[in-house]
Amino acid sequence: MLIDVACRSGYIASGMEPALTHLQDNFRVKNDDELLSLASKVADMTPESRLVLVEELQRRVERIKDHPTTIRLVHGWYAVVANRANVTFPAICPKCFERKADAKVSVTSQEHRKDGLYSQHQSETLEFPHCRPCATRLSPRKRLISWPSYSVLIAWFAACLIFHFPRLVAYFGALLLSLPMLLLLREGPAVELGDFGPGWVECRFQSAKYAEDFATMNHALELNRETIQEELEHAIKSIQGIASGAVLDGAR
Repeated sequence: MLIDVACRSGYIASGMEPALTHLQDNFRVKNDDELLSLASKVADMTPESRLVLVEELQRRVERIKDHPTTIRLVHGWYAVVANRANVTFPAICPKCFERKADAKVSVTSQEHRKDGLYSQHQSETLEFPHCRPCATRLSPRKRLISWPSYSVLIAWFAACLIFHFPRLVAYFGALLLSLPMLLLLREGPAVELGDFGPGWVECRFQSAKYAEDFATMNHALELNRETIQEELEHAIKSIQGIASGAVLDGAR
């Protein structure tokens, strides 16, 4: 709607329609976080790009209002903002989705630095239930096996230099010695913690279905919807404060 108003008012020059269509297609394939990142850099955008970006942000706000079960996609993770107290989880393992979750895996968020009289580093830790086989594979003790692997590889290459082994033999031996470490690295986590604050935490999941079940159990769908909607609306206002107000004000 903003683009139609802009074209009729002469704010956008005649013949720009194909370029605007390309911008619309480009913005629509981006997730919410990518759009919000672009919205923080609108000072470097053309007026036409800002206009198309505002229209796409407004479209997503309306979509969230119509579909409050939206689960946010953040860097390939499905994120749910939940109240920290009395967090509950689905009964199934979030890693394999096959067995009952009867063991716990501790997950720690990245640290926040709080500056004051003394610098403080704060983080959030939450225990996510997994089935016992998956919990064992994801345990820190298992991952510590990778450190001896590095030592073995260094010793192998040192032996190759000392005894002048052929290069092909050195590479083949290193590949065989690194197989245990490669198998460990394949066991990536199914959950992680994102941002956090007083009384709330952002839980991230690889599975959209598990994320939706988690949000439903914790009554977090409404909170999740409001969080996304607020960020999108704040981005729209920020762009409107930078962009030329004539067309945008007339289209509100």
